[in-house]
Amino acid sequence: MFTTSTARTTLTTLTTTFPPPRFRSLYSSRFGGKKKTTTRTRANSMMMDDEKRTIPQLETEDAFIKTINSEGVHVVEFVAGWCRKCKTLNGKMEYFAVEHPEVTFDKIDVNMVPQDFIKSQNVTKMPTVKIFVSGKSVYEKVGFETVREILDELSFRLKQLEEENASKPAASK
Repeated sequence: MFTTSTARTTLTTLTTTFPPPRFRSLYSSRFGGKKKTTTRTRANSMMMDDEKRTIPQLETEDAFIKTINSEGVHVVEFVAGWCRKCKTLNGKMEYFAVEHPEVTFDKIDVNMVPQDFIKSQNVTKMPTVKIFVSGKSVYEKVGFETVREILDELSFRLKQLEEENASKPAASK
């Protein structure tokens, strides 16, 4: 039978040996270690819930043509409702769109528009991401291994387009 002092000693032993020393770094904030604090930077701002931009869905071919022919840079995602990578990409693109307010982001569900239109855009795999400038496709990414891969590549291409646009007015002066 346990006595009160035996129960205290057992409880004290349990609290001092858990977690084992090799795991204490994982629980450092519980055991008086340094608390990890993160500062908000541009790189991790994509993960903020309050900074997300809904990406509109284009329902018709006419809406697509009108959108890409308007002035500016347009990123269009060709996605499918059954595609898991498409769903993951769309969630991340909503945060990515916040970092690029000068770019128009749209998506097209390939199952909701005529297949002749999808074939005319040479979309064969999901997801496919295209960048349009003045109605012309200047970049296309078909499929990907990780979401980070496609976002990094999109960011690089958008910076290139900004630099090209910045150098054009300087050249004409």
